[in-house]
Amino acid sequence: FFSLCLQVCSEFLSTLTMTSEAASTPEAPNNDAKFKGANVPVKFFTNTFDQHMQKTTFHMPVKVTLEALSEFVNVTLGLTEQVRFNFLHNDQFIRYTTLEKWIKKKGITKESTIELEYTPAFEIEAGNNLPHDDWVSVIRRLPVPADGSGDATQHPYLTGSYDHCWRIWKGDDCLHVGAGHTSAIKCASIINASESEITSGKRKRNGVDCKFVTGSSDGNVLLWQYQGGKARELYKFVHSEAVECVAVHGTGSLLATGGWNKLLRVWTLDRLEEDMAAGHV
Repeated sequence: FFSLCLQVCSEFLSTLTMTSEAASTPEAPNNDAKFKGANVPVKFFTNTFDQHMQKTTFHMPVKVTLEALSEFVNVTLGLTEQVRFNFLHNDQFIRYTTLEKWIKKKGITKESTIELEYTPAFEIEAGNNLPHDDWVSVIRRLPVPADGSGDATQHPYLTGSYDHCWRIWKGDDCLHVGAGHTSAIKCASIINASESEITSGKRKRNGVDCKFVTGSSDGNVLLWQYQGGKARELYKFVHSEAVECVAVHGTGSLLATGGWNKLLRVWTLDRLEEDMAAGHV
């Protein structure tokens, strides 16, 4: 660690000595070479860490990695225990490996002073894998009361996938896999949900009843009822092209859908249920 710190500081000091020379060096005529061997002025600040860097401008090599920037902040602050930092610009995380790649993407000139916010990188512990057969495109929390345990991982939720199926989960337990679309599920919205008890032979377990809609690349929006551990497709709303977004009004009376056919459609769910109850649909 200390050898790396010395290397970072050495590179930084050599950067400072090169700054005056770089100022008199003409820029290369093409964009690819514009930042070759150059330095950019950078100011560091933080809103989340208890130690602040000096309000000064540092001339950093454009080819510096974000990992090296993190080391530089550690050394400059004199931290005895290493902290891994992430960096933001205008409240957006920088996801590139080097400043150079990010600068080119943003079209920033080397004369512009870049203000970087440093914030501790939080390590998130991975939970259990919840398998799907293809990309997961949508996750929706089912609005049922918490069980009082305080364990958020046991809350039920709905997922949709590119494998054409939706799934209802409670913790690591997949309660149901539903199929009805002929292409990828792109979106979903919950109408209502409540806790229930599922009976399978002599076995009883806590479950959930819910009504929801799913939208798909097949151009259809399907209305589903999941109750007592069984699912039923209630109705199909048809778009002429892929459906990208669905939203249900808070009361569950209206459904809005949007798709690649450049149309936003609003459907009356309460009237639909009345017609279904009367046998008209």
